[in-house]
Amino acid sequence: MRVVSLLCVSILAVACDAPTQPAPVARPPIVPSIPSSELRIIEVGETVQDRLTDFVKVSRFQLTATADGTLVIKVNWDRKSGRLELVHVNRTFYGDEVESIVARIPVAARDIYSFEVSYCCPWDYGIDTPFVLSTAIE
Repeated sequence: MRVVSLLCVSILAVACDAPTQPAPVARPPIVPSIPSSELRIIEVGETVQDRLTDFVKVSRFQLTATADGTLVIKVNWDRKSGRLELVHVNRTFYGDEVESIVARIPVAARDIYSFEVSYCCPWDYGIDTPFVLSTAIE
């Protein structure tokens, strides 16, 4: 019996002295981020004045549809200060040198919709682009 006990203790001692490898640490992937503002809750019919800069290149908005219909989102800005875009889900709306951005999105009453206004060329520097965003349901 002593031999068996001695054998068990010897095996445990060897096992405890065996080098152990540290567990691999899972690291989240590095995703480059574009500086953005906090999500801003707005109302249908509200006019919002905002600004994109080198430090805030994306402005995020969310609203609740007050009725079934078409949500119309308009973005106006001075075209000399850069190109803006409006993104809703996987659809991007652009303005051009003459026209503002006008997005038309079908909506259902009481559903929540998110969208963002961003600078088309986020790698640019010296960005200072004020804009006016307005919403309505038709």
